[in-house]
Amino acid sequence: MRFQRLFTCGRFRASDSTMNWLTRRVSRKLELDNSQAEKLLAIQREVGRSRAELKTARQDRAKSFGELLAQEDFDREKAMDVMGDARQTLDIHAGKLIESFDEFHESLSTDQRQRLAVLWDRHMTKRAGCCHS
Repeated sequence: MRFQRLFTCGRFRASDSTMNWLTRRVSRKLELDNSQAEKLLAIQREVGRSRAELKTARQDRAKSFGELLAQEDFDREKAMDVMGDARQTLDIHAGKLIESFDEFHESLSTDQRQRLAVLWDRHMTKRAGCCHS
């Protein structure tokens, strides 16, 4: 569900500089070696690609849905297809991102995983909940 919110709510619009800062901060806090830092950068790149592709897909769906609204009779089946395409696109991107997280997680030591969990918990409890929830 978090990935859905990250990609669909439209509220999480971190700039490239913010994403770079976040990646550097996590690298520093976890004391990542070069190999681990590269895996984290791969996640950052995947997020960037996914966000760009999802934005284009969202615009295309909005246009298609608008065209459905303009028709004399609303076509529920086509509307469901448009919404189904959204879910399928999201699932593809979430799968890629989870795969990148899995590779990163596997490269971490037990201590680094614990520190990552603490960082995540702090993020999720900041201001009574995640800022993109």
